Amino acid sequence: MKIVCANCEEQNNYEVEKEGYYSLSCSDCEADFQVIIGIARSKRSRGHKPSQSREYSIRFFQNGNDDFIQFESNCYDDVELKSKDIFVISSFDGKPRILANINIHKYWVINTKPTEIDDAMVMTAIVLFIFIGLVIVAMISAS
Repeated sequence: MKIVCANCEEQNNYEVEKEGYYSLSCSDCEADFQVIIGIARSKRSRGHKPSQSREYSIRFFQNGNDDFIQFESNCYDDVELKSKDIFVISSFDGKPRILANINIHKYWVINTKPTEIDDAMVMTAIVLFIFIGLVIVAMISAS
């Protein structure tokens, strides 16, 4: 089954059963990520335009059992998931990032990756705080 890596978003073939919870390792970025594979029973979502986010509730069957998952997305766009569609939710660091609808061969990024703060930005912020502190001390000493 083709599954999208929750870390690098590359799509690769994995040997998995049709339904279940799995821990997989990406052959491209070598990151470990988790997936839920199920058959949709129902999907509800509610978008929040001001924050450009969306809440999802998905009821699904997995190995004959009824299950439920709820999560928030930092992307406003909705996904297409109908009753009886086979889906895959790929998660990284415990946060769902990719929802794929296997029936229509399409996937959506439901949570964008957090941006990494590089060392230069951290050093710039530290220098700025030190400078502001020195200016405040100088102003207090002058009065």
